[in-house]
Amino acid sequence: LVWERVQIATAVHEIGHALGFTAESIGLFRDPDTNSPRTARDLDTGWPAMADRVCFDGSTRLVASPDAITTLEGPVSVRGFDTAYRIKTPAVTAVARHHFGCATMTGAELENQPTGDASSACWGSHWEQRTLNSEIMTPIADAQSALSSFTLAFFEDTGWYDANYS
Repeated sequence: LVWERVQIATAVHEIGHALGFTAESIGLFRDPDTNSPRTARDLDTGWPAMADRVCFDGSTRLVASPDAITTLEGPVSVRGFDTAYRIKTPAVTAVARHHFGCATMTGAELENQPTGDASSACWGSHWEQRTLNSEIMTPIADAQSALSSFTLAFFEDTGWYDANYS
């Protein structure tokens, strides 16, 4: 029974990536109210503008860069780690503030380790496991993994989905 729950959690986790929970999709989020991109796009490519960003591993890379005001905060210093990134969209920020009981939180932290193609990603494609433990979109699925309001808020803030929190 435990092994079956792990397999189901792993499948749900991977479906989450297929639906857009990836580092690369963050710059493509849309405002669900206006249907406008949260990040300005290059007119020729339709992708976010390229910019040098300091990555979670301390290197600097030229990457498609999500808007720092509306979408992705970082790098920021968290727990002595100087290159953390946070999703700072409205629903994710509201969920983080409620969950942690902190009205000044600016978002939810992404994983700070390479769990995918580290040559292109400067921020993670998972929630930070130190803060969200067994949430389904942390990097390790187990029998206790659960879909939480953090992931529902992430999908809502993409502008591509409506979340049902009940």
